Parts: sequence; C-alpha cells; structure tokens
Amino acid sequence: MSDSAQQAKAQKKAYDEACKRVLSERGIMAHILKTCTEEFKDCDLQDIAQRYIQGEPSISRIAVEPEAILPRIESEQTEDKSEAEGTVYYDIR
Repeated sequence: MSDSAQQAKAQKKAYDEACKRVLSERGIMAHILKTCTEEFKDCDLQDIAQRYIQGEPSISRIAVEPEAILPRIESEQTEDKSEAEGTVYYDIR
C-alpha cells in the first residue's frame, strides 16, 4: 500500500472515530431521538438525555448481526462474522 493510500486510510479511520464520539454524546443523541422518532417528539431534550438514555455508550465494541431473520439477544458478543458482510461491529450501542 502506498504512503498516500495509508494516510487516506488513517484519516478516514480518525474521521470515523471522531464522528462516533460526537454521536455518542447524550445531548446529540437526545436531539436525534427527538427529531427522528415518534416516541420522543413531545419529550423535553433534558429528559431524553438524562432519563431515557441509560448507561454509557459502547463505541465499536458490540457486533451487529446483519443476517438475523428475527430480532434476538443471545449474548454480549463484540463482533459478528458474516459471509455477506465480513466482521461487523456496533458503532454505538
């Protein structure tokens, strides 16, 4: 891999990580929930951020199961390997 390709890959990774950190902030999540979901449209932003978003966000540590037919929770795996998608991680959980 050339130096410029490595630099581009490193920049993309740094940008992706920065975006995940911003999106994991309670205030940002509260705005997204309020404007994008019917359930929170009438809620106060402070209530969403402090009462309804529980725990701490888990960034890039929990796997997504892209081939699941029915939603289910089996374990707290950190990655999922799929023929169609490769290894998949949650960005923010």
